[in-house]
Amino acid sequence: GLSDRRVAAVLERITVREDPRHSARFPLSRWSDVTVTTREGRRLSSGDVHAKGGPEAPMALAEVEAKFHVMAAGLGAAQREAIWSMRQRLLAPDCLFSDLLRLVGTADG
Repeated sequence: GLSDRRVAAVLERITVREDPRHSARFPLSRWSDVTVTTREGRRLSSGDVHAKGGPEAPMALAEVEAKFHVMAAGLGAAQREAIWSMRQRLLAPDCLFSDLLRLVGTADG
C-alpha cells in the first residue's frame, strides 16, 4: 500500500506528535487520539481512546492472527503458517529460539 501514489499523497498530509497528557499516563495505560481536518475546514476528533491491542483494549486471538498475516504478507503462506503455529511452542522451557530463527530465515543451517 505504501507504493500506491494515493496512499503516499495522504501520508504527506499526516502530522504525528506526542501529547504530554498521554505520555504521562504511560506505561500504566496506552492512550491516543486523532483529529482529522477536512478540506472544508471541519475538524473531526476521536477523543481519547485506548490503543487497540494494549491491556486496556485487548485483541481477540483471531484479530492478532489476522494482523500477523497482514504484517508478514511478504512471506510465503506456508512460512507464515509455520511461524504462527510455533507461537505457543515458544513458551515451552525446552523450545529453542533457533527453531524460530530457521523459520524466518536468519539462522545458520
